Order: sequence, then structure tokens, then C-alpha cells
Amino acid sequence: MSTMTIKRGPIELKCPRSELVEVVETADGISFSLKGNLQLYFSDQFMQSSTKQLIKQAADNFPNNKLIIDLNNPKTPARIDAT
Repeated sequence: MSTMTIKRGPIELKCPRSELVEVVETADGISFSLKGNLQLYFSDQFMQSSTKQLIKQAADNFPNNKLIIDLNNPKTPARIDAT
């Protein structure tokens, strides 16, 4: 089963990829909309547009893979877990 993990600081949110509705770039961060009207909003006014685009593209283009979004790591904010 494909999963999505969002990491920020000591917090780690893990859910099935099927729960992700959309990822939206915002003016001051990024927003994750999940089923059940749950929205996770990460506010970082210094987050670069390229970082936001990388996270959004990873979420949009790899629906059947384990996605790890690491908001602690600006150099590699999104990656696919091959295990």
C-alpha cells in the first residue's frame, strides 16, 4: 500500500496516499488537503517557490509510491521511498 509521510520537527504524520486530495502552493507556505475535510497548512514565508513546486509535483506525479515530504530538509523536501 502506498503511503504519504509529512515530517516537520519531531512530528511525523503518516496516512494512505488515497487520503490525499491535493497539495496547494500558497503565498506563505504550502497546504495539504486530505479526505474528511482535514487540511494541514505549513506556513513558511521564506519557503522558495521551487521547493513548493517540487513537493506539489511529487504528490501529483507519483500516486502509487510511498511519498516522504520532509519539511525539515529544504534541499530534499520530497522523495520517493523505494522500500
